[in-house]
Amino acid sequence: MKRLYAKASKIESRIVNISYDGNTSKINRLPDVSDRLKKAPEVRIIQINPFKAFSSGADSFENVMGTFQQWQEAHNHFVRKMIYGAPDFLWFEEDGKAVWIWAVEDWVTGEDTAPYELIEFEGGLYAAAMSVDGDDDIAGRVCAGILKWLEDSGFEPDERPGRRTMCHMVNPTDEIRNALGYDQMDIYMPIKIRGKES
Repeated sequence: MKRLYAKASKIESRIVNISYDGNTSKINRLPDVSDRLKKAPEVRIIQINPFKAFSSGADSFENVMGTFQQWQEAHNHFVRKMIYGAPDFLWFEEDGKAVWIWAVEDWVTGEDTAPYELIEFEGGLYAAAMSVDGDDDIAGRVCAGILKWLEDSGFEPDERPGRRTMCHMVNPTDEIRNALGYDQMDIYMPIKIRGKES
């Protein structure tokens, strides 16, 4: 019970320090945010087409978010233009190492992306739902919710080697995070049509 109160207090203190233009009653905002994040996730089925991407390769999370991210930001002109968001996904390998990929324009070559590898991402079907970046408890509940949703659907997990549950930052700007109170993160779980061979 103590941990529950500590967690609620931590969330409340984050919300209290956010500028807000709507209902200014701080106490009324905490239950609303908490309730929305505890409900079963709203699962969507996403078809990702194959694409070329530069990849961090499997590395420590610190290196991926450090050296690789600095290189990516300096080479953002390679990144595929989209209607909204950014064309990137991050996942973890079985050994705990992180991999971060960014879709690139068709003209980009392996020479352009050196020392990082240019890969062909195979795409496929994914069950996606919203989570909160940096909150392992919520992410765990979202993944469990996706698996529960799959039980009664026409889909099942695609557990082939190389298929990983991925995450994607939906609105990766400080302005949106400050207005919302947390970073939105989509979780993408690889799936296939139930009973169909991949």
